[in-house]
Amino acid sequence: MTEADRLLYATLAGAAARHAGLGALAPEQEAAAVAELREIAGHRPDLLAHRAGTAIGFGESQYDAVVYRLIADLCIKAGADPAQIPGWIQVGRQRAELARQVPYTGTAHPVVNPGARPGAPRIRPGQVPG
Repeated sequence: MTEADRLLYATLAGAAARHAGLGALAPEQEAAAVAELREIAGHRPDLLAHRAGTAIGFGESQYDAVVYRLIADLCIKAGADPAQIPGWIQVGRQRAELARQVPYTGTAHPVVNPGARPGAPRIRPGQVPG
């Protein structure tokens, strides 16, 4: 994806999220949202499919799945390429799985006193300082 495509995608994703964040949309609100997404996307149904698919895949495991589904629905109504959506759903699921993982900290034991002065002994869980 080129830099211009990334910027266009980010603009599209932001607009879709802004509209979906309002919750259930009245018909006139939905029409305005779809029109805005069409205007932003121009002739890029691939970018609409990208956002729709990743929203479905990522959102299905989130507490606010309904918002992600609304994002996807708006993108689909705006003209997302239906043939590309399934591939992006898998990408969204992979991103959700990565987001759930605990990051590697580089240490086998958690540091209990991270603000201690340099050279101070580490206090491990269950250890009594002294």
